[in-house]
Amino acid sequence: MSFLRRSLLALLVVCITAAVLPMSGARAGETDPAAAVVEHFHTVLINTMKAKGKNALERRQILAPVIEKTFDFPRMTRIVTGASAWGEADEAQRQRLVKAFSDLNVSIYAAQFHDWSGQRFETVGVEPGPRQARLVHTRLVLPKDPAVDLTYVMTPAGKDGWQASDILINGSISQLATRRADYARTLGAGGLDALSALLEKQATDLTKDRP
Repeated sequence: MSFLRRSLLALLVVCITAAVLPMSGARAGETDPAAAVVEHFHTVLINTMKAKGKNALERRQILAPVIEKTFDFPRMTRIVTGASAWGEADEAQRQRLVKAFSDLNVSIYAAQFHDWSGQRFETVGVEPGPRQARLVHTRLVLPKDPAVDLTYVMTPAGKDGWQASDILINGSISQLATRRADYARTLGAGGLDALSALLEKQATDLTKDRP
């Protein structure tokens, strides 16, 4: 199964069960700061879906700022690339790959989240994760299909800030681990330049001439 197909299925098809946990890390009546980042992202997603007459490229322009703020793409890119390939690349190659990886993720959301018909997100709980991370458990409720549960791995980013560094499927399946496996052959054959070119093409194909 291709990376793009896995990514879309992870967002809209995979059904998982996560325990309903109490909100932690915030005072009574307050939203956990890591959860607040995810909830803002979800609000923008839903509002973009509700915007009538927008094509994929227009949705991409709306979503790009909040997605790039929500996700720690430099960290995620290093993880999916692996220490060896990342360490052998120069700074220009690294920056190109980070941008390509970021653009692809934005394009995936822009292509998939459209035509609102009652979908909504719910935050079901927050719990401590490894290495100062917080796990924000959420659910995408669909009008005609089973709900999709996604757990955001949130890590500290600057003073009192949080960014997502991974999304867990079924409580344990890491999207980053899946993507790293998808990218391994391309990295082995052509290094970061080859992977950047592949991701750039995938990002373009996802939003080109799409409603």
